[in-house]
This record gives sequence, structure tokens and C-alpha cells, in this order.
Amino acid sequence: MEWVLEKQLQQPLQLFKIIWKADNTYIGLNDVMSQTGWTPYMVNRVLTDVSDIYHSMTALYSGVLLSEGSILNIANLIKVQYTDLMAYLFKRSLAVSILIDIFFERVTLNEGIAQRYESSKNTIRQMKNDLNRKLETIGLSISKDYKIVGNERTIRLFFFNIFYTSYVDDQFPFNSLVRQQAIQVELILRRTANTQLTMKHAIRYAYAVWCVRVSHGHYLTENIQDPLKPEDMLSSMMQKRLRLLDNIIAPMFPAKPAIKNMELRSVLAAIYAFGEIDHSAEDLTPVMTAKFDEIKLAIANAYVKTFHRAIQPRILEKLEKVLFPLHFRLLYFGTSGIGQPINKQ
Repeated sequence: MEWVLEKQLQQPLQLFKIIWKADNTYIGLNDVMSQTGWTPYMVNRVLTDVSDIYHSMTALYSGVLLSEGSILNIANLIKVQYTDLMAYLFKRSLAVSILIDIFFERVTLNEGIAQRYESSKNTIRQMKNDLNRKLETIGLSISKDYKIVGNERTIRLFFFNIFYTSYVDDQFPFNSLVRQQAIQVELILRRTANTQLTMKHAIRYAYAVWCVRVSHGHYLTENIQDPLKPEDMLSSMMQKRLRLLDNIIAPMFPAKPAIKNMELRSVLAAIYAFGEIDHSAEDLTPVMTAKFDEIKLAIANAYVKTFHRAIQPRILEKLEKVLFPLHFRLLYFGTSGIGQPINKQ
């Protein structure tokens, strides 16, 4: 999701990546210049930004020293975690703030956003144009009245990534009703009481994004191949989860049973894609099961070509289990996630 950020915020991130790859607590100015193409002035400017970011995140001073020998002390900076840095940058990004406003459908005009962020209309217009160029790579766009347009599943996945990246520290930016329902959904769908906090957050944000989109009348309209069997053919545990979810979301779909059923199953499938729900062939449709069998065979064949011997069944089973969420996302969403824009070349 780094590509969403403005250039001036991507540059400190770029420098941090160089710092994280360093073999020791010092790096040379020339090394940074050769890896980035920046001038000495540019390196110093970005270094200042990085030091300010470190101080803002930790209330400590980075201690980056640019000595006569052009050696940078990065002992403190290497301690910064990627997820924490991304959350910090996202919360300070005008582009991300505008996207979140668009998601909540708070504004419809350049003037409204300009006033909200005390910026010029021209700056906001340029920001919108820049965002549209980036969003085009994943098939989305921002309309004249500031609505996000495109494939609904892609929209939901994109904004899930936005919120999950921005609010990794659990500052849940949704109203109290959505928060309450998201916690209920997490309790229904999580595997055990010891589920990792990051997974709990993922389930809650996935539901919250879905809930807001549906409340604004944005339903799934594209022809989606349901990966799960009809309800009466699901395992007893999956049937129970569906019923509990139905109790929560049913009030959102008065007199729309067909849409409700499709959306209900989309929520279950989305959480299924996280790998939190134990996967079982009995819950997948024959078409989906066949696709997983093809992947399993491809892994076995690739193993033989690489190691010149057959893969042991227990290793194949373990790989299948570990890779299941990734393969499910690829088959159901058509992508492993919206981490990077698509390269059309």
C-alpha cells in the first residue's frame, strides 16, 4: 500500500528500507546516494524527515550523525518497525485522509475537501488526479462527485488495506454501532479465544468496511462464483456461523433476501480468506475443490523439478495448509491483496 502515499512520504520510507537492510549500525552517505539516486542535499533533507519521524514516534532523538567521513549512525533507526512506520505515515498522508473521506462519503466537492484540510482547491484537484492515476492500476477511480467507482470486491479489499494499515494500533475509526457489530462478528468467526490480536483486528476491519459500503447502498453486482456450498450442505460449524452472522446483518436488508444472502456469504468468504476459519473440503464447492487440487498437483510437480525427488505427503499437507489463505484469496478475489498496483507492461 506504499504506492498510495505522496512522494514526500515515500522518500523517508525508502530511506528506512535501506537502513533496515544494513549489516551494521552505520551506513555511508555514498551508499544511500547510489541506491536512491539522490544528491547529498536530498539525502540530508530526507534524513531530517526521518529523524523527525523517529522523534514523533518515540519521543526520543534518533542520534543520526553525519560525520566528516559521511557515515550515518543508524543504531536507533533500525529499531523502528515497518507496521508502526506505515501507520504513522498513513495517518499523516493527505492522500489517505482524502480516500477515507471518500470512503465515508463525507464530501462531494473540491471546495469541501479544501476547506476541511485548509488547503487550496487546486492542491486538492491535483491530489485527486494523482490518486486517480494510481487507482487506475487496480481498476478503480474517483468520480466527479467524489465517489469511489469500480469492482465492489476490489473497493472493499482496497479500503480494508487502508484502514488495517492506518489503524494497526486499534484506534477503530468507525461509529459505536459498527464497532459493536464488528466485535460480535470477530467472536463468531475467530478460531479460538487465543486468536492473535492482529487477526482480531483484521476480522473487525473487514466487517466494518463491508458494513459501511452496504449501508451506503453499494452491493456486490458482478457475477461471483461462490466458493462455498449451499447452506444445507455446509458443515454444522459453518451453518452455525452463517446463522449467527444472519442475525447481525439481516436488519440491513429489509425486503432484499437475495442481496442479503449474497452479501452474507461474501462476509463469510472474506473471513475464510484470512485463514482464521479452519478450511475443510466439505465446505468448498466441487469447482473450488478441483482448483485447489490443481494447485496441490502444481506444488508437487514443482518440488520434483527443484529437488529431483517426490515430496513427502506430510510436507505437502503442511504446505497446503500454510498456503491455503493465499490460494483462496487468489481464487476468490483474483489477487493476493492490494499491496502493489498492477504492472500493465
